[in-house]
Amino acid sequence: GWRILRAMMAMSLGFPNAKTISAAIGQSIAIILGVFGLLSGNFILALVAVFVFFGASQETVEVAMKSVLTTRRVGDACNKDVPTFMSGDRVSKVVEVLLNSPQQEFPVKQGTTLLGIVTRDIVLHTLESSHDDLYVTEIMQRDYLRVNATQTLDEARDAMAHKQSPVAAVYDGDRYIGLLSERDLQEAFTILSFVQRQAQARIAT
Repeated sequence: GWRILRAMMAMSLGFPNAKTISAAIGQSIAIILGVFGLLSGNFILALVAVFVFFGASQETVEVAMKSVLTTRRVGDACNKDVPTFMSGDRVSKVVEVLLNSPQQEFPVKQGTTLLGIVTRDIVLHTLESSHDDLYVTEIMQRDYLRVNATQTLDEARDAMAHKQSPVAAVYDGDRYIGLLSERDLQEAFTILSFVQRQAQARIAT
């Protein structure tokens, strides 16, 4: 019923507005059902209301992220200064960087060509399973997601979700320029949301 309502409203209000309004209606109905379930002793109904409420909340967050992240390009938010390793580097060198950096993903290059991506989790797993100081090329991910700097952040987020990849390599044409992670997307959303709120406040005053 929620999806049908959203589809009907989208015909006249547009999909983003329809999702926002239908989510608000869903949350309101969930609250009413939850209260009724608790008062009547129907705890199954109350539990269903909780799931409906959080589902509608997630829908609201999704709409907000999509509307904000479509305003900026990948090239504006990607990390272009991430520490980089070369094909001849070993895991011990990566460990030195891990001790002094919160960065989770690192590019591995040969000259100007990106060979793969090594993550903090992969390095830690390697340290647990092997006592050898392996070459970083032996543990890196070679099948990495590639996005273009001209794509919107929302398009990149969709691509990362589709590939179930927490990071993407950003290219300007054929040239690698940096990495984009889920954390970068979340930071961009937080910052851009603040900027939008400030702009709306200035207009209102």
